[in-house]
Amino acid sequence: TAEVSAIGDEVITVLSETVDIIQGLIDNVSGTVDAMHSLSEISERNAASTQETSSSMQELNINLN
Repeated sequence: TAEVSAIGDEVITVLSETVDIIQGLIDNVSGTVDAMHSLSEISERNAASTQETSSSMQELNINLN
C-alpha cells in the first residue's frame, strides 16, 4: 500500500542520514588519531633534542672544569 511504501521511504531516509552521521564521526576519529600521531612524533623529536642538549652541556661542563 501507499502507506507502507511511504514508511519504507522514511526508513531509508533515516538510515541514509544515520550512515552520513556515522561517516562524519569516523572521519573525526581518524583526524584525531592523525593529530595524536603527529604530536607523538614531535614529542619524540623533542626528547631526542633534549637528550642531545643535555649531553652537550655535560661535555661543556667537563671541559670548563
